[in-house]
Amino acid sequence: MHVTVSMSWECTTHFPLFPEQAVVLHFVDSPSEGNLYADRTGNFCNLVSSQGKPTVQVTSDIWGSKFGGYENNQEILLNG
Repeated sequence: MHVTVSMSWECTTHFPLFPEQAVVLHFVDSPSEGNLYADRTGNFCNLVSSQGKPTVQVTSDIWGSKFGGYENNQEILLNG
């Protein structure tokens, strides 16, 4: 199932492969929950910050089961 949510973002240096270009995305309705992301080009922080908005729309493909509930997700689209 695809789900789109608003997420706030912040650039971070806590990702060793791309220390200048990683981004932490936080759920707007639950700011204490966040995920760290970087892309292979090392340009993710610049991409997000160039949009000049405090939040981005993230579309995820999520899956789980009626027995185990939510299991995992994969972000597939940003502002798209």
